[in-house]
Amino acid sequence: ILSAPQLLRTHGWDSTVRRLRTPADLPKNIGTLPHKAARLLKHMRDVGVQCKLRTSPWTLQRKDEAIKRGPHKSALEFSDFLTEEMTSMVARGQWMVLPYNLVRDEPTLRIAPAGVVPQHDRRPRTIVDYSHSNLNQETVRLAPSESMQFGRTLPRLLQRIVHADPRHGPVHMSKEDVADGFYRLHLRPGDILALGVAFPPAPDGTPLVAFPLTCPMGWVESPPWFTTATETGADLANLALASEYDPPPHRLDSAASTPPPPPEPTLPLFVEAPFQGLSAAVPSPPASDPAALLPAPRPQRPQSAVIYVDAYLA
Repeated sequence: ILSAPQLLRTHGWDSTVRRLRTPADLPKNIGTLPHKAARLLKHMRDVGVQCKLRTSPWTLQRKDEAIKRGPHKSALEFSDFLTEEMTSMVARGQWMVLPYNLVRDEPTLRIAPAGVVPQHDRRPRTIVDYSHSNLNQETVRLAPSESMQFGRTLPRLLQRIVHADPRHGPVHMSKEDVADGFYRLHLRPGDILALGVAFPPAPDGTPLVAFPLTCPMGWVESPPWFTTATETGADLANLALASEYDPPPHRLDSAASTPPPPPEPTLPLFVEAPFQGLSAAVPSPPASDPAALLPAPRPQRPQSAVIYVDAYLA
């Protein structure tokens, strides 16, 4: 984990951040997109997501108190897991860990506690409580709030399922997760110190502080900045579908248009029908045309996706 101190001493803060973190996911030509968010996305790529605070910098006494308090007790109980998790994120260029004494005098440094949430039959989950340090409350909201345009996911999905045309058969849903969603957006190097996290101390007792190099989970601005990118993609995809869009053939088109084979002979099915005031068994007519079993084509244009934070629901 402690691979960054020497780099910091020889190259400085900004250079260390740029050397350690993963390459940007936003392409170089993103500013040319036919979308009103293109310039903002280009700024996010070139400069990074900004973390601006409306309160004065912390005093040395407050920093020392925060590092003395350290992480949440759950982080100490799961220190082996947390160390393994952080090692993996450092290797992916998402975080770096430094001794506290190297950054103590940095004027913009703030420290929030790390924690771990146990989960039944699943791996524990790492969290950072940026509300405990009041960082979330003191963050200036710079991300465009209108970018989070897909709220109330569950009610919208239920409404679409209830009103789906039954002629098309049962409703199928597909959830595609964007791996490491928030971690795909770079932070502005100079603002990272405000997002410091108290980490369990090193084996020799050295206090450690972890720093996100990309947007972290738990920070109030990560969701709207992330959806600024993902929902721009959804806007462009839906715009293409709403135009004279002729998609290329799909590899499953032939299988989807092939009628199913005739059913195997079975015992006749019977339905109850009235006969002279009584009920008589009348066989139901067999489906002689296999094509009749296929659902009718959808009359409406498809919609590419419904998005909630970091998940596409098609």
